[in-house]
Amino acid sequence: MKFTEEDRRIYQYEIPGEDKTRFDDPLRLRRAFIVASGGKIDALWADRCSPIPGLNENTDPTKITGEQSVLLVKQSIAEAAIVEAVRKVFEVAAVDKTTGAGITDAVCLRLYEEFSGWMEQKKTSGGNGPE
Repeated sequence: MKFTEEDRRIYQYEIPGEDKTRFDDPLRLRRAFIVASGGKIDALWADRCSPIPGLNENTDPTKITGEQSVLLVKQSIAEAAIVEAVRKVFEVAAVDKTTGAGITDAVCLRLYEEFSGWMEQKKTSGGNGPE
């Protein structure tokens, strides 16, 4: 079987604060995210990204409804699970409270979003992304 250049593509990413580019097998990373999230990584990301009806950055916090509150908690739980999966899969530490070393939750979410987008692009372009 002859492999194309696209088949041999390796995921490259950078961790803020590191002076080097990291390389990894994208399918290994995908499997690791599935395992680290208990098989729920896609559902967690969907929960985290789902808009909450009637809620935006200008919403008065004292006017949040019970349903909106439930959805906010669901988003927060999903976000925390994604961050923990990213820390495990990409082997990155949380910010150390005494030294400031490590990366923030926001960076973890961005790392996952970049990886997920890269995999989606490969899937739609006929690469070796998940089917």
